[in-house]
Amino acid sequence: MSKDIFGVEGSKVFFNNILELWINPEIRKRKEQGQLADNFPLEKAQVIMDPDADRVIIRLNDEVLALGKLKLKLGVKKKPNEKIYEDEVEDIVDITLTDKDSPNVGHLTMLKLRDNWYIHFDFRQNKGRAKKLFDSALQFFEGAKLCHQNKLDRPFVDNLFSAVELLATAHLFTMSEKDYIKKQTHNRTQQRYNAFINIGNAKSEYKDTLNQLRGLTDAARYLKRPFKLEETDAQKYITIVEDMVTYTRKSIDY
Repeated sequence: MSKDIFGVEGSKVFFNNILELWINPEIRKRKEQGQLADNFPLEKAQVIMDPDADRVIIRLNDEVLALGKLKLKLGVKKKPNEKIYEDEVEDIVDITLTDKDSPNVGHLTMLKLRDNWYIHFDFRQNKGRAKKLFDSALQFFEGAKLCHQNKLDRPFVDNLFSAVELLATAHLFTMSEKDYIKKQTHNRTQQRYNAFINIGNAKSEYKDTLNQLRGLTDAARYLKRPFKLEETDAQKYITIVEDMVTYTRKSIDY
């Protein structure tokens, strides 16, 4: 069992919670249905959280689909695609999903190696959708920088606001419920991202930039009031958005 995050005692509690919440009920159900023997030996398990499914999917033993990054014992060497045996493995460094699962699912995967359980979890969902939003944000950001270079202040502001809003939305996608995933508005995204930042999750200048650019867009694009953009402010926004790009990329595991 991994001790890196919770410590020894915390890992035991986490492990037992996984069993009681997901794994043991599934085993009991299958035994009652005659699908598992009474002495079923649990060696692997996986919890798949699909935002497009109505229920959590539980996989047991050979049903588990995962890729493991392994540390082999000293002196053990393997060629690509050569089979690896349990007694040749020193440690399991990482566990990831295969491409047979949607990039939008969250998961918890646990594997037993000798007497130890190794657990990897990533409960973030909609990462595939978030990455598409992120890629779109990068295009708008590049467009904004081209407008800035050509002193086109109004389309600069409009494109930069689009980039920032898409970055915010991409991050929110990995932690939001279905109703927001299905429909986003300027107001909902702004409110949710402000709330997310206000509890200390990221730099306050990210939400400030989103808020300020939305106001500037009203002037630059919709002519709701006189528009003016100082060069120092334009440079400041570009610097902040560059930092926001790096932060969002890491946050959605790009």
